Amino acid sequence: MKTRSFALIAGLIFGTGCAVNDPTFTHQGKTPEQASEAYQQCLYQAEIATANAGATAPKYDGKVSDAVSSGVADGIARGYEQGNLVNHCMKMQGYSKSS
Repeated sequence: MKTRSFALIAGLIFGTGCAVNDPTFTHQGKTPEQASEAYQQCLYQAEIATANAGATAPKYDGKVSDAVSSGVADGIARGYEQGNLVNHCMKMQGYSKSS
């Protein structure tokens, strides 16, 4: 039963992750290809800037769930920070996010 529940939850998490698209940025006089290239460059720089974020040892009090929770929280924080850095980078280049 636990295995079946775990498989269901894991499937939902991974399935949801595959459905996420990159945001679309626009800039007057720039092609979508140029915007995509600028976005990829900003994303790369954000990944470099946050590479060591959460690199400290997880808080582990003898329970595996504590270590996993700590790792997941660090990953979420890193992703949030990367998103902010990418948005700022694109804004500094004159791009605006379109919905």
